[in-house]
Amino acid sequence: VLSGEDAVAKIERFKRMVRAVEVQEEVKDALALIVATLDPHHDERLANKTVDEKVASATVVRGAQAALLMAKVNALLEGRAFVTVEDLEGVTVPTLAHRVMLQADEITEPDLSEKIVANVTQQVLNHIANARKSRNG
Repeated sequence: VLSGEDAVAKIERFKRMVRAVEVQEEVKDALALIVATLDPHHDERLANKTVDEKVASATVVRGAQAALLMAKVNALLEGRAFVTVEDLEGVTVPTLAHRVMLQADEITEPDLSEKIVANVTQQVLNHIANARKSRNG
């Protein structure tokens, strides 16, 4: 059992380690595209019929900050000092889904927000993978 001071020191050390985890522009761009695509009113988003039909609005900017932080923690736990685009896949649903506001007639469908965030995340990751392939020939 750690004393209070030891626990605080360990937590502070871990926080510094998390802050030091590198996030490449591609990861930031991917997260920004996920956030944009979840918002049916955003101009710079990928087309997504489900979002268009079922989402009223999405206020996910603060959720994106949480997603990035969670991705950094997961990277550290996996022994990496950098976040990959793929790290986003595991963190977007728990950090963004509760910030997606559904159309009134859609709120009775269980887990719909979670399904939409997972779908958009996969759509964006596929978009990025295809862009990589195109660049690398």
